[in-house]
Amino acid sequence: DISIETSGISLDSVLSFNGKLIKVSKFSGSYYLSEFSASGDIDITQASSPKVNLTGELLIELKDLKRPLNKFKEQLEMINPSGKVKAQFNLSGSINDLKNCNAKVRLSGDSISLYGLRGKDLFLNYTQADGIANVVSMRLSLYGGSVNAFFRANLRSKDYPYLFQANIQ
Repeated sequence: DISIETSGISLDSVLSFNGKLIKVSKFSGSYYLSEFSASGDIDITQASSPKVNLTGELLIELKDLKRPLNKFKEQLEMINPSGKVKAQFNLSGSINDLKNCNAKVRLSGDSISLYGLRGKDLFLNYTQADGIANVVSMRLSLYGGSVNAFFRANLRSKDYPYLFQANIQ
């Protein structure tokens, strides 16, 4: 069991080891106003390229993105994100090669703001397998209208060929 708490950050975890397999029974905490939890397995048979099979949830206060992503400070100040987004995820594969991992992510948010535009009822369903990123569906209500979209990209290709389609009402 590991517990850490510092200014704005807390972490609780329960890990067990069986040879080169780490069982993550609990990995949860907070980062300022955001929260996270995950569980699953980490295979360190190849220590330089660990493989994960993790399931978890995030509750992200979008303003908290400015702290760990200080490298993108100018862009984030221009985007000026605010609101809370809930994410449920499942991630499997080599953590060193995210393009080839398998992932399922569902995002939702009651009220968010980007670039000063307020949206509500965000829903996004994302999958990734065999190097293909796929936003199966995305919906956001804006000022009495809505945006519905889907997106697909080949992450393995040099030029990232993609398909994007949106329906704005």
